[in-house]
Amino acid sequence: MTRERINTKRPARDLPDRDSTVVDIVNPSPLRLISDLLKEYSSKVLAALGAALIGYMGFYLSPLRDLVYHTIWTENVDIIALLSSERCREAEPISLRVFVVPQSSIGVSEGVITVTYSEADLRITAGSRVMTVPKSETPFELPADSEISFAGVRPGTSDVIVELKTQYGTYQTKKSVTVEELQGTGKPSRHNLSGQWRIRINEVNGIMEILDRGGSISGSYRLDDKQQGVIDGLRDGTRFEADFTRGAAPLKWVVKSIYSGSDTERAKKGASYLEISGTVTLHQAKEGGWQPVDRGNTFYAVAAMMN
Repeated sequence: MTRERINTKRPARDLPDRDSTVVDIVNPSPLRLISDLLKEYSSKVLAALGAALIGYMGFYLSPLRDLVYHTIWTENVDIIALLSSERCREAEPISLRVFVVPQSSIGVSEGVITVTYSEADLRITAGSRVMTVPKSETPFELPADSEISFAGVRPGTSDVIVELKTQYGTYQTKKSVTVEELQGTGKPSRHNLSGQWRIRINEVNGIMEILDRGGSISGSYRLDDKQQGVIDGLRDGTRFEADFTRGAAPLKWVVKSIYSGSDTERAKKGASYLEISGTVTLHQAKEGGWQPVDRGNTFYAVAAMMN
């Protein structure tokens, strides 16, 4: 019986060409070389680029950036203070506007503005004397939401100093305000009640003339029933409180009231006046001081208002 011999060798066509393999190893093609290089170095390059980008972003966002930048460039800032008027009468208001103007490419860093003045000559009536300054490269106004207002307390000239302090410098400007003495009485205003008023105390009409010096009230009054005397009191916000003392008699009216201007609808119709309304209590001088003897009376005053 004839046995067939099985050929276990792989056909020659399936075996790699030894010569071509040697050639590829010794003399690789340009495309293969580029591919191998990209595979080998791409991960390293990307890692290096990522590290550099992270480092750059970290520097840009860190406090170190400001320190380096302020070493290269110098911060320079102008502070501009504008007053609505450089002259005012006693108790009249003046407003202050503050502008921060960076003068270098570095801008202005965060800081604090402080407004200083003589409290014996001026008093602040609105706003704050201390304000926070944000970091900025463009000019801006402070305060952004409201203005600062002052009122004259006594005659004379006073300086208003606006100072900005940042981490890199101090900048300031100064303005002078002249407060003029209030002469005589005219028409009152919301900020100064000096003037002549028509009054009614406990259903008796009369006249009062008062002088308002920064909230301190003095003056005189006379009623249609021949009562007359002097007035001494204060004004604070919308509160008006005063003693109406009857000449040499040991009697006085104590007034506690509030004042307000004409409302919007009346103003549209041409009304322009101030009103004071509240209660008045008669006091008598007795041993141990003034004692109330008659309560529950009303007080009312009205005057044409200065525009």
